[in-house]
Amino acid sequence: MQTRFGHIQFNVQPANLSFYKELITFLGWPVIMEGDDFFGVGGPTGDSLWFIGYVKPVSNDYDGPGMNHIALAAASQADVDAVVAYLADRGVPALEEMASREWLARQSGWRARANAAQANCFEAIPFYIGAVIIQGLLIMVGFIFCCIGAPIVAFFTVFTPFFAVEGGRLVVE
Repeated sequence: MQTRFGHIQFNVQPANLSFYKELITFLGWPVIMEGDDFFGVGGPTGDSLWFIGYVKPVSNDYDGPGMNHIALAAASQADVDAVVAYLADRGVPALEEMASREWLARQSGWRARANAAQANCFEAIPFYIGAVIIQGLLIMVGFIFCCIGAPIVAFFTVFTPFFAVEGGRLVVE
C-alpha cells in the first residue's frame, strides 16, 4: 500500500477566514476553490488545505488532544524571517519556534546538546580534512620507505656478515 498526504481541513472563526486566506496565499499556496464561508488552497503534488468558517463553541487546549500544529517547510531562514515580519505587520506575535535563532539561544539540557552536536559536525570538517591529508602523506612516506629504505635495510642485513671493521677501516672478508 502506498499513501500520500491528501488534505487537511481547518475550522476557523468566520471573522478570521480572510486572515488565513491572505497568510496562506502569501506563503505561495494558490487558491483552488472558495466560497462565502470557505476556501481551499492547493500544493504542488495535489495536496490541499481547506479553511472552513464554521466552528462549534468549544475551547481547545494547545497541549490537549487533537492537532497541536501544522508545520510548512521553508527553503531558507530568510523565508521564515519574511513570514515572521508578515505576521508582525498584522499584529500576530511569532511563536518561539518561528524565531529559531533566539529559541536556540535559550535552550538548555538535551536540546542545547543536540544543537551543539549538529553544529560541531560543521566545525569538525576542517580537522577531518586535515586528518585525511596527513594520512595520505603518511601513506606516501611509508611507500617511499618501502621503495627506498627497505632495499637499503635488506642490503645491510644480507651483506653485513661479509664486512668487518679493523682499525677504523672497512675490510671485506
